[in-house]
Amino acid sequence: MKRIITLLTCVFCLSVFWSCGDTEDSGAIISIGEPKSSWDNTWNNTWNNTWNNTWDNLSDEYVLELIKLELPVDWVLTENPKLLAKYRHAQLLQQFGDIPQVRTIIEFELNTADGYVSNDLHKHIAYLEAHLFLWPSETTWRTLEETRKEQETLGKENIDINNLIEGDPKLYIRNLRQRLLIQFGDIPAVDTYTSVLLKRLLNEPVTNEEHLAFLEAKFHLWPNERNQKDVENFRKWLARVE
Repeated sequence: MKRIITLLTCVFCLSVFWSCGDTEDSGAIISIGEPKSSWDNTWNNTWNNTWNNTWDNLSDEYVLELIKLELPVDWVLTENPKLLAKYRHAQLLQQFGDIPQVRTIIEFELNTADGYVSNDLHKHIAYLEAHLFLWPSETTWRTLEETRKEQETLGKENIDINNLIEGDPKLYIRNLRQRLLIQFGDIPAVDTYTSVLLKRLLNEPVTNEEHLAFLEAKFHLWPNERNQKDVENFRKWLARVE
């Protein structure tokens, strides 16, 4: 069965106009035998509810709309995530112009805003190349090189990330974490998400507290209604069983 990792899009550092923990091991562990409304069902939804998403290409009409968009002076303080992303993308186009690198970043961000990630490493590499072009840094360059090596290791024209997830979970998580650091910055939510995810990939037990921290990290990185409901529903479930 195919498995998909839902990545967790945030604001990059204002200096470039783009920036943007492990939980304790205490707590009862829920087994696979729990009812369908339990933790295991919540986890499966976390893995599967973006699997059927398609990749949408950035249209010329939307690019023109962003170029013409008049940005509020205090746009970086916008609380609505979707509106903030729109302002940020408009700022990128108005700062750098309508160039391929800017289009690549905007298209990638729009398609991964809800946690969907393509199983094709080509898209990740293109995003990192664009990021490196606009904001050169050693960290981005190193992550790009590691992702290229990951692609070569898989040895396919059409890269299937599931091969790496199944074959070498630790390598997958190491590379995933580097890509998340580029996208979101060095924040606790990235460490929490990847550490719990690795335990699940290795079929290690995960406590209630760890799973809740995973959902909270996901919502922190992608503050949308679905992720918020995941957190609220699991908290309600915990209140009933504890």
